Amino acid sequence: MRKRLIFAAILAAAVLTGCVAQPQESAVSESTTESETQAATAEATEAQSEETTEPLFDENATPPESFAYEIKDGYAVITDFKGKETEIIVPSRLEGVPVTQIGQYAFEASWNVTSITIPDTVTLIGEQAFLDCESLEYINIPQGVTELQRATFAGCLSLTEMTIPASVTKTDEELFIACPLENLYVENPELPYASWGLEELEFPCTIHAPEGAKILEWAESNGVPTEILE
Repeated sequence: MRKRLIFAAILAAAVLTGCVAQPQESAVSESTTESETQAATAEATEAQSEETTEPLFDENATPPESFAYEIKDGYAVITDFKGKETEIIVPSRLEGVPVTQIGQYAFEASWNVTSITIPDTVTLIGEQAFLDCESLEYINIPQGVTELQRATFAGCLSLTEMTIPASVTKTDEELFIACPLENLYVENPELPYASWGLEELEFPCTIHAPEGAKILEWAESNGVPTEILE
């Protein structure tokens, strides 16, 4: 009988011990799970932040320090080029905002510059922005630009080819004065000629435009060679 009582006491102690230990294991498990969840959430938030944050500057463009610029109400304006680069890629972003304007005289007399690539964010190019860029051989006009102001490319003595995109609906005089253009592509059939300076060329520039374009009427009446754009 005594042996049975001892065995029963041992068995009861073992069962009681197991019941007390089980909540401790559960608490540890719950604490570990909560910690892991918080860590995973933090990592996911950080990864999402890295994906959605816009860069302050355009890494593939000419460095920001090569330009003087102004930050206005949610956009940037290039006001001057002060670098020594000869092949320029205008940044699409400066200090986290889009570059939408090339200001008046911004690249004036940048004699050594041979090419300028303007981003699609730009919608306004100021008067005489590229005046006297004597070595400039290539420059583009983004599709968002609607107006080309007076003498924008005047004095670009090495510029032989240019495209005016379909988005441009207005131009001012002296646009290409003193530019030795050989080929000019005018994509907007409604864009008329406005004393751009082509009539002063020693050798006529070929005008490429859609059939029936207004610019072709001027070209044909002035003996300027033309070609229909498909």
